[in-house]
Amino acid sequence: MNTANVEEGVSVAIFGGGGVGLSAVGGAKMRGAIPIIAVDLDDAKLEFAKRFGATDGINASKVNAVEAIHAMTGKPGQIASGGVPVTGVDFAFDCIGLKVTMEQIVPACRGGHFGACQGGTAVLVGVPQTTVELNAGQMLAQEKQFRGSIGGSCSPDRDFPMFLDWHANGDLDLEAMVTERYPIEDINEATTALEDGRISGRSILEF
Repeated sequence: MNTANVEEGVSVAIFGGGGVGLSAVGGAKMRGAIPIIAVDLDDAKLEFAKRFGATDGINASKVNAVEAIHAMTGKPGQIASGGVPVTGVDFAFDCIGLKVTMEQIVPACRGGHFGACQGGTAVLVGVPQTTVELNAGQMLAQEKQFRGSIGGSCSPDRDFPMFLDWHANGDLDLEAMVTERYPIEDINEATTALEDGRISGRSILEF
């Protein structure tokens, strides 16, 4: 919303079906994006993401996620140089920060072509633990962008009242995102479940 400026009708792919990814899915839905493609390794998480607005799911443990995204997308009537149809998403969000996902979001984006349209935008949301290699030639020739987003570029004074309004109106279903609750004495179990990717949505520690 702030970093990417997603608008109605644009296509979005979101890598990661955890709490951060679900928030991105919900935000894309509220902005009118279509399709909203969730990418994860867990079919249950992909199905859960549909509750928040995902229109499609790709299990990256079963298929090549980038190839699947290009197979699912297209701009009717838009043809790139050389007669190749325009495929790929307008925005690809990495909500994990792994090397493999960081290197997938740029090629998952739609390519631009001279004088007609710019390429898509890859947005890094997940916190990276390593460096990555990007195809600079592809970014130049296809006019793609890569940018970072810390906390959704949120300004609390500006954005928190809006979030509260969304929640009050039923547009932001925070309760549905909480799928696990742990007493504080089970904090180690909760941390392990989070590290293992066994939590769909978000968990809460209760005091």
